Amino acid sequence: QLFEVDRDRWTQEAASIRAYYDTLGDKLPEEIRNQIDALDERLKK
Repeated sequence: QLFEVDRDRWTQEAASIRAYYDTLGDKLPEEIRNQIDALDERLKK
């Protein structure tokens, strides 16, 4: 195995990033919000 992803830690990090993004409201480009959504989906697999 080359490397291992700590899903719990990354899930916490993604939640933290999302909370920050939420403070930006409409100023945040939709594509960036889509990226955090995609990360969440990958972490659920």
